[in-house]
Amino acid sequence: MLVKFIRPKLFAPVDDNNPNPVDGGNPTNNDNKPSDNSEDTVKYASFKKLLDEKKNLSSKHSDALAKLAEYEARDKEAAERKAIEEKKFTEVLQTKEQELNELRNTVGTMKKNEEDFRKVHSFLNGLGDSKLESKYYSLIPLDDIRMTDEGDIDQESLVDVITNFKTDHKRLLISQKPVIPNNKTGDSSGKKLSPSQWRALKSSKEMAARYKDVDFSLE
Repeated sequence: MLVKFIRPKLFAPVDDNNPNPVDGGNPTNNDNKPSDNSEDTVKYASFKKLLDEKKNLSSKHSDALAKLAEYEARDKEAAERKAIEEKKFTEVLQTKEQELNELRNTVGTMKKNEEDFRKVHSFLNGLGDSKLESKYYSLIPLDDIRMTDEGDIDQESLVDVITNFKTDHKRLLISQKPVIPNNKTGDSSGKKLSPSQWRALKSSKEMAARYKDVDFSLE
């Protein structure tokens, strides 16, 4: 006689396709849902928040760097433009100064040429009855003939130059026919004066008027 043993149903049957038991299972989780680990959830949320903040800061940092680079480029361009403008201004100023110096030199040369011409003319007139050929004009010490503050020929220095020239270069002078003096009564013009007599005249006006009567050969 066969005895049939009844297996008590302690565990639910195991399904090969679903390893989780249908009945029973984890006594701590009777609703058959996976456990929810709240600590892991908090850590992930915090990490995601930090990641988002990092991305935000990185974006702001990139924007700040771009603006800084833009400002630096703008400042550099402004500095270069200012340097170019200052360089151009300096070059223009130097050119103007050079032109001004050239103009001053030209004016100075013209003034000296005019003074030298007047000195030569006064020197030749002061030779009296002597004549000097033009090829010897370079021997006249024009620098020794002074000019007054009013721009006139200094007569005293002129007489000294003529006297010394007649002594040092007598052979270069050509004698001319002497001027016949005017002997009208009461008229002293035309009467020859020695340089010392001419210097003894009372006023500069009289000296200028009688200069033509100075005979440098009398001394």
